[in-house]
Amino acid sequence: DNISNDNDKEKEEIKKKINIDMFVGFCDLKKKNFQVPNGFGSELPLNRDLYVIGVENCFYTPPEKYYFESLGHWTYLICDHLGDEYTIVDIVKSGSIAIIVLVHQ
Repeated sequence: DNISNDNDKEKEEIKKKINIDMFVGFCDLKKKNFQVPNGFGSELPLNRDLYVIGVENCFYTPPEKYYFESLGHWTYLICDHLGDEYTIVDIVKSGSIAIIVLVHQ
């Protein structure tokens, strides 16, 4: 019985120590009739610890001044919006869906 109580106390302590403010979002660019945004505004809130952003149908032609394909451009736009204090953890792509994970440094 003590073991169970000790484990419960330990779990509660861990929960108190880990406080992550995260944003999880998904966007289907085909359904949005995508146009390159000037900014994300309130659609992509700032100051989170962790971002997990999914995108589907990310097939568009970036503006000429960019030398990368649409997913690279989309990732650049997200990073530019969030600022330099974020690091890309991973970008995973499968078919027409991609997940971009960023963490605050």
